[in-house]
Amino acid sequence: MNRNALGRRVGVVLVLVVCVACLGGQGVWGQSVLGESGEAIWRMPGGDLRGELDRLELPKPVGVVGNAVSTGDAGAGDLEAVLRARGLGEADRARVLKRYRAFRESMRRAKRWRADAWAGGVVEPERRGLMGLAVPEGLPLEFELYLRGALHWKKGEVGLARVAWRELLALPVEARRQRSVWAAYMLGVTHMRGLGERERARGVGPFGVREPARLTPEDEAAARLWFAETRRYSAAGLSDSLGLSAASLGQEARLALSAGDPVEAIRLYSQQYAAGDASAAVSLRVAVEAMMPSGFILMHGPDEGRARSNAVMRRAAEDAWVRQVVTVVLVTPTERGGGLGRMDSSAGLSWVGTVSHWSEGVNREDASMFEPAELSRLAWLAYRSGMKGTASRWLTWARLAEESGEVPPSVVVPWLEAKLTLGRGDLERVAGLVEQVMEALPLREAGRVRQGGGEWGGGGGVERFVARGTGRFEAG
Repeated sequence: MNRNALGRRVGVVLVLVVCVACLGGQGVWGQSVLGESGEAIWRMPGGDLRGELDRLELPKPVGVVGNAVSTGDAGAGDLEAVLRARGLGEADRARVLKRYRAFRESMRRAKRWRADAWAGGVVEPERRGLMGLAVPEGLPLEFELYLRGALHWKKGEVGLARVAWRELLALPVEARRQRSVWAAYMLGVTHMRGLGERERARGVGPFGVREPARLTPEDEAAARLWFAETRRYSAAGLSDSLGLSAASLGQEARLALSAGDPVEAIRLYSQQYAAGDASAAVSLRVAVEAMMPSGFILMHGPDEGRARSNAVMRRAAEDAWVRQVVTVVLVTPTERGGGLGRMDSSAGLSWVGTVSHWSEGVNREDASMFEPAELSRLAWLAYRSGMKGTASRWLTWARLAEESGEVPPSVVVPWLEAKLTLGRGDLERVAGLVEQVMEALPLREAGRVRQGGGEWGGGGGVERFVARGTGRFEAG
C-alpha cells in the first residue's frame, strides 16, 4: 500500500472513530468532525418518502387518474372544450365562461365564509352568502345539473344534491362525458358526510382514547359503490380532469381506517399514490401509524392491544407491496427529521420484529420471500432499531442480491456493513468499505451533494458538505 493510500485509510478510520465516539455507534452521523485532508464526511441516507415510493414502482391501477388541477381551472377548461365542440362563437363562449367563473367564485367565497363561521361556532354566514345565488344560464345540461347539485350540497340540502347528480347520470353517455366522474364521486362523498360528524363527536374508549368513527353499514356500502362507479367511469374514458378516480381510492382508504383495517388502507393509499396523487404520501404515514402498538394499547389495554397490533402487522408483512411501503415509510424522515413521524420510537422495532418473525426459517442463502430491493432498507431499519443481528442477516442478503445483478449497487450496503464491522474492531475492513462509499460519490468543493445509490435515490441519498477553508467538514 503506498503512502497516500495509507494516509487516506488512516483518515477514513479517524473519521469513523470520531463519529462513533460522538454518537455511540448508533443512529445517523450528523456531527461536525475532522477528516484526513478534509475530503468528505457523510451521513446515512434517510431518503425522501415520495422519492422512495417512486422507486418502488408501485403497480398503477388501470383507468385511474391523479391530477393536481384546481376545481376552477378544470371546470372552465372542460366547459370551454364542450362549447367549442358545439360551434359556439368566441363572444358567446366568453359570456358563458364569464358567468360560470362568477358562479364558481361566489361558491368559493361561501366556502371561506363557512370556514370562518365554523371557527366562531355558527354556520349562518355561509347560508347568507349563498342566498340568491343561481346556476348561470346557457350551460350544457350536464354542467347545469352538476352545479345545481353542488349548490344544494353547499346549502346542506343533501337529498336535493343527490337528486341533481343522479339526474345527471341518467343522461345518455354522450351528454355527460365531462361530469359523470364528478357526479359519481360527489354522490360517494355525500355518504361520507356522517363520518366527519362522528369523528368530531366520537366516544372515549375504556383506556381514555377516542374510539374509531364509523359510518352506518348503509352509508358505507353506498359510498363504496359510488367510489367504484367513479373509477369505472374514468376507466371507460369519461373525463376526469380533477383526478377524482384517484381521490376515490383515498376516500375508500379512509373508510378502511374507520373500520379498523389499516392494511387495506395502506393498499388503497398506495394505489392512489401510484395513480399520480402525491397527497397520498402523507396519508400513508397516518395508515402506518394506525397499525403500530401504541394506539391499540391505549384503546384496548396492554395485552389485547399488542395482540391486535401484532395480528395487523403480520398481515402487512405477508403482503409484498404493503410490506415494502411500510418499510419505506418508517425508514424515511419526516419534515421534522425523524423517520417515524408522530409514532413512538418503538414503531421501527415492532415492525422489524414482526417481519423477522414472519420470515423465520429462511436459510441464509435464500431470501426469496423478500423483494431484492427491500433488503437494504430492512437492514438499515433493523440497525437503527438496535437489532444488529437481524440487520447483519438482511445485509448479507442485500449484498448477495447486488452481486447476482438483481439490484444495482447501493451505497447503503457498504455504509451499513462498515458500521457493523466497526463494532467488531476490524478497522482495515472498515476503511476499505468507507472508501467504496466515498468513491461512489462525486465531490464538490463547496455546497451539498446528493447522491442516490441503488434503491436509495430521488430526494434521498448521501449528503456531503464541504466547508472550504474552514478546516472542518459538516454532515448536514
